[in-house]
Amino acid sequence: MNVTCGRCTFRDKFNDRFGPEDQLVDLIMNMDVRVNEAWDQGENWFESVANVRNLAIDAIYMPPDEEEHRHSRFKDLRYVIFDDGTELDLLHVVTLALYGAHYNDQTQANLLGTVQELQQVWHGNDSGDPLGRNEDMYSNQVGAQMGANGTIQNGHGDVGTQLTDYFESLGHGAIRSHQRQNPVDGLGGCG
Repeated sequence: MNVTCGRCTFRDKFNDRFGPEDQLVDLIMNMDVRVNEAWDQGENWFESVANVRNLAIDAIYMPPDEEEHRHSRFKDLRYVIFDDGTELDLLHVVTLALYGAHYNDQTQANLLGTVQELQQVWHGNDSGDPLGRNEDMYSNQVGAQMGANGTIQNGHGDVGTQLTDYFESLGHGAIRSHQRQNPVDGLGGCG
């Protein structure tokens, strides 16, 4: 029986799904350049913000199907859960990392994330909660910090390993599981 820990499973699944030439990997590894190019193409602040958001959407979502719905390429990797029960939403982490990279300041990036949450509440979407009672606000903070500090761009190794190391450095324990994966403990040599 081959059983690995949540950390190794997340890392390996991420690297298998998003190879070195993938658009998402390119975006994460070259965040500053890609974000500044998109930002500069906007004719005003609102267009620039939308251009950066669209970078994330294009890298994370597959094109609309016949029902005109976009589907996340993260699938069973979108939500990462730690030993202490803390949950991260990778969609929010990656999107806010782009704004953090542009501003080199997580405070301004977090403000944009909060505005997004408020817009969701305004439009009646249960996902948005400006009071932080779901994983979105914390995921926004983690992503903004990651982008502002250039955490992944200045790291070493494949993106899956860098994300895993960064997430586990947040102080919530090991990655216990991710969406649709049952928590398991590593058996010999997992790490």
